[in-house]
Amino acid sequence: MLSCPALSAPADLSFCPAGEAAVRINPVSSGMAADDLAAVLSAKRLPHALVVPKVESPDEVHWLMQQAQQVLAQQPQRQQLGRDRSSDSNRVHARQPPLALITMCESARALLDLR
Repeated sequence: MLSCPALSAPADLSFCPAGEAAVRINPVSSGMAADDLAAVLSAKRLPHALVVPKVESPDEVHWLMQQAQQVLAQQPQRQQLGRDRSSDSNRVHARQPPLALITMCESARALLDLR
C-alpha cells in the first residue's frame, strides 16, 4: 500500500518550491497500480501529475485514465498540492485543474507499441 503523508496532512508545501507536485505510482504490470491510484486520488490534496513507469501499451494508458476517472468521480472536491500563483504565495488554491499523466516508456518494444 502506498504511503504518502504529504498528501493527507495539511503539510508545509516548501517541498514543492515550483508550485507543482507529481506522484509516482507502480507500473500497471505490477498489479499494484490500482491500489496506488486509489490511495493517491482519494487523498485530501491531489498532486498535479501522476508518473507511471514502464508503460508498455496504449491499453495501459486507457486503463489508467479509466481507473483515475472512476476514483475521482467518487471523491468530493479537494485541494491540489501546490501554491497559488496570486500575490499570497503561501495560500493553497482550491480549484481543480486537470490531472496530468506522465507515462514513461522504458523499452524499445513499448515505443513501437505506442505508435
